Amino acid sequence: LNTHNAFIARTNYHELLGWDVADVTTASVHAPFHEFSFARGLPRAGAIADITGRRGIHPHWLHFFRVASVDNAMAVTRRAGGTAFDAGVGASGDRLAVCEDPQGAAFGVMAG
Repeated sequence: LNTHNAFIARTNYHELLGWDVADVTTASVHAPFHEFSFARGLPRAGAIADITGRRGIHPHWLHFFRVASVDNAMAVTRRAGGTAFDAGVGASGDRLAVCEDPQGAAFGVMAG
Protein backbone atom coordinates (compact mmCIF):
# COMPACT_ATOMS: atom_id res chain seq x y z
CA LEU A 1 0.00 0.00 0.00
CA ASN A 2 1.39 3.39 -0.99
CA THR A 3 -0.16 6.07 1.18
CA HIS A 4 0.38 9.61 2.40
CA ASN A 5 -0.14 8.62 6.04
CA ALA A 6 1.45 5.28 6.86
CA PHE A 7 0.74 5.66 10.60
CA ILE A 8 -3.04 5.91 10.05
CA ALA A 9 -2.97 3.04 7.53
CA ARG A 10 -0.98 0.85 9.96
CA THR A 11 -3.42 1.61 12.77
CA ASN A 12 -6.55 1.07 10.65
CA TYR A 13 -5.48 -2.26 9.15
CA HIS A 14 -4.31 -3.51 12.55
CA GLU A 15 -7.51 -2.49 14.36
CA LEU A 16 -9.99 -3.42 11.60
CA LEU A 17 -8.43 -6.61 10.24
CA GLY A 18 -5.93 -7.71 12.88
CA TRP A 19 -2.91 -7.28 10.61
CA ASP A 20 0.48 -7.54 12.29
CA VAL A 21 2.34 -4.43 11.08
CA ALA A 22 6.02 -3.94 11.84
CA ASP A 23 6.73 -0.98 14.11
CA VAL A 24 10.17 -0.44 12.62
CA THR A 25 10.29 1.63 9.48
CA THR A 26 12.73 0.35 6.88
CA ALA A 27 13.99 2.64 4.13
CA SER A 28 13.84 1.33 0.58
CA VAL A 29 14.89 2.90 -2.68
CA HIS A 30 11.40 4.34 -3.14
CA ALA A 31 9.98 5.14 0.29
CA PRO A 32 10.06 4.21 3.98
CA PHE A 33 7.82 1.20 4.61
CA HIS A 34 6.37 -1.11 7.25
CA GLU A 35 6.08 -4.80 6.40
CA PHE A 36 2.85 -6.56 7.40
CA SER A 37 1.35 -10.02 7.69
CA PHE A 38 -2.33 -10.86 7.87
CA ALA A 39 -1.90 -12.16 11.45
CA ARG A 40 0.89 -12.52 14.01
CA GLY A 41 3.13 -15.46 13.17
CA LEU A 42 2.22 -15.59 9.49
CA PRO A 43 4.76 -14.78 6.77
CA ARG A 44 5.01 -11.15 5.66
CA ALA A 45 2.45 -10.45 2.92
CA GLY A 46 3.44 -6.94 1.85
CA ALA A 47 4.31 -3.48 3.03
CA ILE A 48 2.76 -0.11 3.73
CA ALA A 49 4.90 2.60 2.13
CA ASP A 50 4.93 6.27 3.05
CA ILE A 51 4.82 8.29 -0.18
CA THR A 52 4.66 11.70 1.51
CA GLY A 53 6.68 14.14 -0.53
CA ARG A 54 6.71 12.00 -3.68
CA ARG A 55 5.05 14.35 -6.15
CA GLY A 56 2.88 12.68 -8.76
CA ILE A 57 2.35 9.50 -6.75
CA HIS A 58 -1.20 8.98 -5.54
CA PRO A 59 -2.24 6.51 -2.82
CA HIS A 60 -2.70 3.02 -4.30
CA TRP A 61 -2.13 -0.67 -3.78
CA LEU A 62 0.81 -1.95 -5.85
CA HIS A 63 0.45 -5.67 -6.53
CA PHE A 64 3.54 -7.76 -7.23
CA PHE A 65 3.68 -10.87 -9.41
CA ARG A 66 6.32 -13.52 -8.82
CA VAL A 67 8.23 -14.21 -12.04
CA ALA A 68 11.14 -16.46 -12.99
CA SER A 69 13.25 -13.50 -14.13
CA VAL A 70 12.77 -9.80 -13.34
CA ASP A 71 14.94 -8.87 -16.34
CA ASN A 72 12.80 -10.94 -18.73
CA ALA A 73 9.56 -9.53 -17.26
CA MET A 74 10.90 -5.98 -17.68
CA ALA A 75 11.86 -6.72 -21.31
CA VAL A 76 8.43 -8.17 -22.10
CA THR A 77 6.74 -5.15 -20.47
CA ARG A 78 8.80 -2.73 -22.59
CA ARG A 79 8.19 -4.69 -25.83
CA ALA A 80 4.45 -4.55 -25.12
CA GLY A 81 4.58 -0.73 -24.88
CA GLY A 82 4.75 -0.45 -21.11
CA THR A 83 7.36 1.04 -18.81
CA ALA A 84 9.72 -0.85 -16.52
CA PHE A 85 11.68 1.13 -13.95
CA ASP A 86 15.12 0.11 -12.68
CA ALA A 87 15.14 -3.09 -10.65
CA GLY A 88 16.19 -3.17 -7.01
CA VAL A 89 16.31 -5.50 -4.03
CA GLY A 90 13.43 -5.62 -1.52
CA ALA A 91 13.67 -6.09 2.23
CA SER A 92 13.16 -9.84 1.82
CA GLY A 93 16.15 -10.04 -0.53
CA ASP A 94 13.97 -10.63 -3.58
CA ARG A 95 14.83 -8.71 -6.74
CA LEU A 96 11.92 -6.51 -7.82
CA ALA A 97 10.88 -3.88 -10.33
CA VAL A 98 7.93 -1.53 -10.64
CA CYS A 99 6.29 -1.38 -14.05
CA GLU A 100 3.34 0.21 -15.83
CA ASP A 101 1.24 -1.28 -18.59
CA PRO A 102 0.65 0.77 -21.78
CA GLN A 103 -2.38 2.46 -20.14
CA GLY A 104 -0.30 3.51 -17.11
CA ALA A 105 -1.61 0.96 -14.59
CA ALA A 106 1.19 0.15 -12.12
CA PHE A 107 2.26 -3.35 -11.06
CA GLY A 108 5.41 -4.95 -9.70
CA VAL A 109 7.39 -8.06 -10.57
CA MET A 110 9.64 -9.96 -8.18
CA ALA A 111 11.95 -12.97 -8.25
CA GLY A 112 14.10 -14.50 -5.60
